[in-house]
Amino acid sequence: MLAINNMIAKLQPHFSAVWIFQAWNMCYNIAFEWESPENKWRWIKAGLEFAEKGATRNPTNGDLLFEIGYIYFHKFDSKSFQYTSYYRKHLKEETGKDNYRQSLYWVRKSLNYNTLLRKRIVIERTVCHILWHASLQAEKDGKQKEAFSYANESKKEWNAYLKRHPDDPGGIAGKFIEKISEKMLQLEQKV
Repeated sequence: MLAINNMIAKLQPHFSAVWIFQAWNMCYNIAFEWESPENKWRWIKAGLEFAEKGATRNPTNGDLLFEIGYIYFHKFDSKSFQYTSYYRKHLKEETGKDNYRQSLYWVRKSLNYNTLLRKRIVIERTVCHILWHASLQAEKDGKQKEAFSYANESKKEWNAYLKRHPDDPGGIAGKFIEKISEKMLQLEQKV
């Protein structure tokens, strides 16, 4: 499967689905098959490198850009994965990248282009969630000032989101703003 998808990517470099599928396959499916965090990490890193190579060939494909950002967010943050701290540590050591900053970069970049797989409102919410999760992780890591900064950014994004979408489907923005405001008060006391 890897060989076939790599060949398709070479023959049809502007066919974004192959870049998205192959990156997802490496980061999730193949990585899952390995026991050790080292081997899992190797496949996650390879998947991201593959996707970013695809982005250089498809710099205006909003779907591919979003998927890269989402992998940096989900695979390195989710409580569903056992080795997220290991992945974050090795990403930083081997590439100098921070998963949250990378995630924000790619997801925000996707907002500049059309997407077929996600509605714009979903992408905007994802930016807000990335910032919130970055705040929670920074707090967990004992970086209170960074946690406060991320929380403040998240609150600003949610407020901007509410201005663009005053009807707020699902009514979640107000709840998050309230939750983030409470967290910011707690963080101010710690700083």
